[in-house]
Amino acid sequence: LQPLSMDHCDCNIVKEGDVVVDLGANVGYFTLLAAKLVGSKGKVYSFEPEPRNYGYLLKNIQLNGYDHVIASQKAVADRPGTVKLFFCRYDTGHHTIQKYDGIQAYRPDFVDVMKEFVEVEQVSLDDFFKGMMTPVNVIKMDVEGAEMLALAGMEQLIKRNKNLVMLIEFFPLLISEMGQSPEEFARRLLEDF
Repeated sequence: LQPLSMDHCDCNIVKEGDVVVDLGANVGYFTLLAAKLVGSKGKVYSFEPEPRNYGYLLKNIQLNGYDHVIASQKAVADRPGTVKLFFCRYDTGHHTIQKYDGIQAYRPDFVDVMKEFVEVEQVSLDDFFKGMMTPVNVIKMDVEGAEMLALAGMEQLIKRNKNLVMLIEFFPLLISEMGQSPEEFARRLLEDF
């Protein structure tokens, strides 16, 4: 979320007054960068379902005095409800919803027989931002294989925000292990939107 420099232009992705959405905020690194860039005239909405990471996210927001950040302890998906969030013991940024398969496929040597999880609330961005008139300028997505679910839940938001910029961690293995198609995810982004 730092300003980019290119040969023929100087492009700022996140500007003062923007609305930024951080999906898979973890402890808040990108949330804090975005909060600094948008300033007090902007807003940052951060979503982090894992309880321990969420606690660190709240603490980091508080320590930096960012009252223009709204944190939600929710997973972002295609519909409201509850879902299992599986814990990854080898990487606190690799917890994943619905299926343990992505964790297992990426590091089979660290397979946890118990497959620990917690039930978390999930929400679609279309529902969360329903009725909001302010445009969303930037979405950062790092959702560990749930990209297709998140995308399906933000179709109206994307259509309403014609100048939306999305920064996405794209992890084909995890998308496939979630039972989705990485190729279809890329096609939907590039062709449908």
